[in-house]
Amino acid sequence: MKNLGLSLSFIFLFAGCAGKSVSERQSPPAQRNTTPTNLPSAPIEKNEEVIDVVSLQKYLRMDYPKEKLGYSEKTFNTCDVGFGYSNTQNCRRLYSISIYFQVKCRQSEGTINTILTDADLTPIESSNVRWVLKNVEGLSSTDSFGYGQIQAISTQSQRQQRLRLGIGNNFLYMRASDITKVVTPKDWCP
Repeated sequence: MKNLGLSLSFIFLFAGCAGKSVSERQSPPAQRNTTPTNLPSAPIEKNEEVIDVVSLQKYLRMDYPKEKLGYSEKTFNTCDVGFGYSNTQNCRRLYSISIYFQVKCRQSEGTINTILTDADLTPIESSNVRWVLKNVEGLSSTDSFGYGQIQAISTQSQRQQRLRLGIGNNFLYMRASDITKVVTPKDWCP
């Protein structure tokens, strides 16, 4: 009886395989989708880099106190630093740029004959600052004392380029290496 059960199992197994064509038996099993259905899917671009600029600038020792106003830049090799850059692909030399500035407005109008002191100036505080530096642009903000910082990555030095700073409908141009304390006219005052 035991042999009869084994023989019947063998016959059913053989008959099941015989019913399939040769191509069906030799094709690999279909791939099962193992992606959970509750997760959103989005296309991933292979060349898109998401860079942690803040950590990169700390690594390059460019995280100065906000009172140290002015322009600084350092070159780096993308394959040596990490922070979102691949260590094996698309290696290149780039510039990390940091500009610390302070924006204040003066309460007086027109030409004056006296030297402006801090008492004559009002910090432009907690304001969004749009900036453009040749082919690099971004958004920064000022703190309660009018201090702000621009952090950027560029393929070339931006030291001699014109920097455009804009707050609201007002804007000004300065050479990037010259910016430190910016004193604006009265119409910039909040």
